[in-house]
Amino acid sequence: MDKNNFEPAQAHWFTVRLSRAATSLPLLFSLFLLSSQLLLCSGAGWGQSADVEPISTDRPSVATGTDLVPVHSIQFENGASWTRDQGTNAADGPQTEVRFGLSRRVELQATLPNLHWSGASSGFQYDDLSLGTKLKIGGENRGWPLALVGSVSLPSGSPERTSGGVDPTILMATEHNLPHNLQISGSANLASLSTNGGARVAQSQMALDMDWCARATTCFYAEAAPFVSTAQNANGYTLDGGLSLRIAPLIQLDGSVGTMVVNGDRAFFATFGYSFRRDPRR
Repeated sequence: MDKNNFEPAQAHWFTVRLSRAATSLPLLFSLFLLSSQLLLCSGAGWGQSADVEPISTDRPSVATGTDLVPVHSIQFENGASWTRDQGTNAADGPQTEVRFGLSRRVELQATLPNLHWSGASSGFQYDDLSLGTKLKIGGENRGWPLALVGSVSLPSGSPERTSGGVDPTILMATEHNLPHNLQISGSANLASLSTNGGARVAQSQMALDMDWCARATTCFYAEAAPFVSTAQNANGYTLDGGLSLRIAPLIQLDGSVGTMVVNGDRAFFATFGYSFRRDPRR
């Protein structure tokens, strides 16, 4: 091609195609990730012996649990959500969190960029990448086990959703077993969030759960999760409930429904999730 004959119209066409390609990359990456996980999932969990430690996830509740992934195992927790907010439908997924057991006390975590679609806008938007570490504190038989999670998000999301900075978060989680297969659990975090060039804001998310397992593979929960922020009109709460169903020792399905209220505006949501774990070969 003769660079001297590269007309403005051609330049515009090239720019539009390049922009569309760049916008579609997160979607292509998510599709590739889902395809890879389905291949991994096809061999995970089925036919495992009874002595394998069953899968335990942080989905689908807001609260984070204290359990760690077994040493040298890798776990994928995924899902999709539908939200109805002031007459507008929105969806997001695949909500992928990757967890790797580094030791009996430490696991590594990565929350991959999540894709968002809304009827109020065109195209997809995606979140920042987050990397973290989870640390288990205390003995295995402790009445109130504790876990600490430290993480940072990196400004890798789309312009509409990125914070524009590196944002740290610290979280503490605990739980306690009760009679009749009941368990109470809760977590609280504190985050320092960038605002794309504006002043940082502090935000805290708390959650308190009541869990009940009808059987070893089927558990239900109800949850209240308030959140507060120094940003204007950003305080609210989430009320939700749901279930987790372990269909194989290393494979879990989950679902939840709930409502979120922010500054008096109420939204309704429903989620569906699937998680699986791959253990090292013995």
